[in-house]
Amino acid sequence: MPIIDRERRLQEEGQRFCRSKSFYPLHCKHFQPSLKEIQSTLFSDFVRYTVLRQSEEGYDDDEEEAEAEEKKEMLTKKIHCANNPKIGYDYGLAKITLPKGYSNLKGIANDQTGRGPQWQSGSTLGDLVLPSPMTQFVRGIGGVYEFTFMDNKPTTVSEFREKADKYIERQLGKSMNEQDIDILERKFWKRLGPTMESSMYGADMDGTLFSKIDNIDFDWNLSKLQSCLQLLLMDQEDNDKKGGGAIPGVTTPYLYFGMWASVFCAHTEDMNLLSINYLHAGAPKVWYAVAAGEDSRRFEHLMESNYHHAKKDCPEYLRHKRSLVSPTILKKAGIPYTRTVQYPGDAIVTYPGSYHSGFNTGFNVAEATNFAVPEWIPYGRTAKVCNCRPDSVRLDVDRLETLLLQYENEVKQKKRLLWSDWVINVKKKRHQEKMTNATYKPSPPKKAKISGKDGTGNTNTSKPKNFWVEVMQPSFSKSKKAKSKKSKSKKKSRKSQVRLQELELWHLAKPVGRKPLRPSDRVLCIIPAVVERNNIGNDDNDNDAATAKTDGEECFAGQVVEDHNDHIRVRLDGMGKQDDIWVTKDSSKLFLDGGRWEEKEKDFKMPALHYWKEEDFSEN
Repeated sequence: MPIIDRERRLQEEGQRFCRSKSFYPLHCKHFQPSLKEIQSTLFSDFVRYTVLRQSEEGYDDDEEEAEAEEKKEMLTKKIHCANNPKIGYDYGLAKITLPKGYSNLKGIANDQTGRGPQWQSGSTLGDLVLPSPMTQFVRGIGGVYEFTFMDNKPTTVSEFREKADKYIERQLGKSMNEQDIDILERKFWKRLGPTMESSMYGADMDGTLFSKIDNIDFDWNLSKLQSCLQLLLMDQEDNDKKGGGAIPGVTTPYLYFGMWASVFCAHTEDMNLLSINYLHAGAPKVWYAVAAGEDSRRFEHLMESNYHHAKKDCPEYLRHKRSLVSPTILKKAGIPYTRTVQYPGDAIVTYPGSYHSGFNTGFNVAEATNFAVPEWIPYGRTAKVCNCRPDSVRLDVDRLETLLLQYENEVKQKKRLLWSDWVINVKKKRHQEKMTNATYKPSPPKKAKISGKDGTGNTNTSKPKNFWVEVMQPSFSKSKKAKSKKSKSKKKSRKSQVRLQELELWHLAKPVGRKPLRPSDRVLCIIPAVVERNNIGNDDNDNDAATAKTDGEECFAGQVVEDHNDHIRVRLDGMGKQDDIWVTKDSSKLFLDGGRWEEKEKDFKMPALHYWKEEDFSEN
């Protein structure tokens, strides 16, 4: 009898191990809300209190409904800001199957197959132009792949679908529609490699396939999603129009047209934002995701070992979306991951900071956008930005946190006002106060334009003058406490801290002019910075009272390292490649470096023009 119990116990332990996330992929959380539920619940609230809540680490699925409702009520009253600890999640993504009636399907002609008469040539959908579908060239073998993309000429949706059908027929034969998803998945990973014919993908196309009246009574339309990022519109002008709560390039929707074996490589969203991907029509998508936290750190180490060359060129190389590993590699490395299949009518929500990838099983049309909820703030604060492109998304998380706290202090949580509506109301109130306090005075007389050394008035304005400006220099300060031999062997970067200190360095700032800037040109940039000023003059003093921090704009010297369309990439003196900044060529805060002021005399006296005013460099 004891022998039988022991065998049964060993069998149960083996089954539990096989079911554990270290061996098999996790089946993602699958939510199926009713039409009444989504009509009565804001999208952001559903994500916060249902999707994210049930995916938290240690969440008990057997929790009683009364206790769940009590916790939900407590959460609605809680202020979620960056000061609160980061919430961990067991999953990298979740699937939401939306009910019938969620969309009137007018945007896709009530056809989720993508092959009906309204999708053919000569129709609105069929003649929709894909501006630059890209061919995906793959290299690598054995589950580790790297992609290179090449843009193609514009093509219509109907032409793209014909290419997709011919491609899958060459790859799998005419019976591809009868094959199971699991079979397609195995064939994809078996065939993927440099010997496979390259597929095409129509990605990142501006637009939406939701009609204007779609979801007019609730905010689940991807082009109208509520996101706490809309609070940042407070600092933007000309945004008082109702419903105009989208941030271009961040919360605006994009369309994606896929074919068999077209992939989206492993990546996290810009600024570790959340994202939602809705499949309008066509063949399913297969998704893989690694949750943020310890799993994502192990995943990063795995990718770095296989793509060390890319890591050397750019620390944020995974944001280039060119690297892909198979699930088999993740299993061998013991990295837990989530897998799911997305069908038309399904929405995939990726969690903050999670890595996700996947492929298309045939011609399909999807729509996606980014969004954020207050729980995202700790993830956004630790997000890193790729400096290889000037259009990388950058968000002021500190400013967002300030606005979020102000919103939560003013708005009652029981009857919550939409983030975008609150911004509109505050801006209207400010405008009314400004008009009330305005005093009307006669406009000052126009001054004659002066030019020339003699001060005579001419039609031509004088050239911008040179001026002297104080330049900040980063200095690395080290603690002089005794250290053991073991600690001395560590990298110096761990012991040093970057400080921006006033060292009385002055440079001559010259207008950029018409001559184009080229790599290696010396420039001066005025950018936001935090400066530490030592009040006592002793760098070894670790007392916080001895150091004062000031926020504002400071001038930095550097050199141009890259020219990209209307932007230049500047490497600041004393800073590394990861700290490069992108500046527009016509920026009013960009100058040529005319050289450093040399102090040759004992009595150091500055020229007259050695300061500036904020309004002098305001953007037009």
